[in-house]
Amino acid sequence: MAQRKITEDNLGAWVIKCDPQQHARVRRALLEHRQHIVRDWCVADNYRSRMMRPGHKAILWVSAAGGTVTRGIAGVGWVSSEARGDVSLHIPLLHDTVSDEELRATGIDDLEVQRLPVGSNPSWVSTAQLADIEKLLDGWPEQEG
Repeated sequence: MAQRKITEDNLGAWVIKCDPQQHARVRRALLEHRQHIVRDWCVADNYRSRMMRPGHKAILWVSAAGGTVTRGIAGVGWVSSEARGDVSLHIPLLHDTVSDEELRATGIDDLEVQRLPVGSNPSWVSTAQLADIEKLLDGWPEQEG
């Protein structure tokens, strides 16, 4: 059996990819810099989604299809439930997206979503990649309750 790439030891955060053309509420919130929290998302039924656990960190990646919003990390938060077709999340949008260009300018150019932008959800970042990403953030939101 082939060894799986993602393990509990190297998982930094799950990445949920969003095409803003398909998700109008997220697109409007990004364009208007409004507060918005992503609460659930559809994920593929595979070994990755079966690994998702409450408390795991989660990142919302916006693909910026059509160029209306900035491509990059648009929100950070938490997984709230195990995945069963959909996964419950608590991902508040950032005030400003951490753009793909900003990530690449700081040497972050090997994320799965940068290399394979059309893959299914969920994607992921390693603990090392997450440590680099966190240097660009103003902190991570507190877990709910």
